[in-house]
Amino acid sequence: MLRIIDFLRSPSGVTVDLTAGTATGEGTDTIVARAQGCELGCYGIAVLGSAHDDILLGSASGDRLVGRAGEDRLEGLGGDDELRTEDEDGQGIDDDQAVGGPGDDYVVSSGGADTISGDAGNDYLYAVGIAPVQVFGGDGDDRVVAALSQRPGFVLDAGPGDNDDAQLEGPRTPGADGRPTAARVMVADGVVLANETTWGAIAGAEVLTLGANVEWEYHGTDEAEHLYVNGTWLHAFMYGGDDEVWATTGRDRIDAGEGTDEVHAGRGRDTCLNVEVIRSCESAG
Repeated sequence: MLRIIDFLRSPSGVTVDLTAGTATGEGTDTIVARAQGCELGCYGIAVLGSAHDDILLGSASGDRLVGRAGEDRLEGLGGDDELRTEDEDGQGIDDDQAVGGPGDDYVVSSGGADTISGDAGNDYLYAVGIAPVQVFGGDGDDRVVAALSQRPGFVLDAGPGDNDDAQLEGPRTPGADGRPTAARVMVADGVVLANETTWGAIAGAEVLTLGANVEWEYHGTDEAEHLYVNGTWLHAFMYGGDDEVWATTGRDRIDAGEGTDEVHAGRGRDTCLNVEVIRSCESAG
C-alpha cells in the first residue's frame, strides 16, 4: 500500500526526513508510516512537496518524492526511488536539485534548470524541458535523457559505468520553443555546439542517440562507439574504433574512419566512407 503525505496547502516550505520520521515547516510532525506489502517497483511512501522551497529526504526503502513549485532539494537515499522535481501536471518551473542515491532510481526533471543525479545504481534519468538541465548518471549502468535546450548550459554526463546509454533530444517540431535546429557534437572535447557557440557538455555514453528535427554533425573518438540518429540528416566523422552507426532518412554523409565499422544509412541518398559493413548506402568509398 502506498502511503501519501501531501503538503500542497502548506503556507511555507517544508523539510521532510523519512529516515528520522519528521516533517517541519507546517508545524512539526512525526511520520510513523512504513512501507508494507510492497512488491518490486512499488514505492512505500510518497511525499508531495509544497509550492515553496522544500527539502525532501527519503529512507533506506523505495520512496517517491515530488518537489512541485519552489527551489527544492530531493534525496532518495537508499532503495529504488522515484524523484520528480515537478509534479506530473508540470507544476513547478524553478531550479531544483535531485539525487537518487544508492539503488536503481528513476529521476525526472521537466521544468526549470535543474540538476539531477542518479548516484550509485543502474538509474534512469529523464530531463526534457526547454531549460538547460545538468544530468549526471553516476556509478552503475545508467540510461540518461536530456534535451537540446533553449539556451546554453545543459550537461549530459552518463557517468563512469561500462554500459551507459545516453539520449540527446531535439525539439518536437523544427525550431520549437526557439531551440537550435543544427548542432555539432564533439565527443573527444566533451562539448555540443549550436549557433556557433558552446551549447552544452556531453560525456560518459557507450551508446548515444541523437533526437529528431536537428541537423547533426558528429565527431567521434578513437574508441568503439554506437551511434543512433533520428535527426534531419547526419554528417559523422567516427575516426578510430569499431563503430556502429544508424543514420537518418535524410542525405547522410558518414566517414567511419579506422577500425571495423558497420553503418546503416537508412533511406535518402547517402555517402559512406571507410566502412567495412554497409547497409543501405548509395555511394560508398
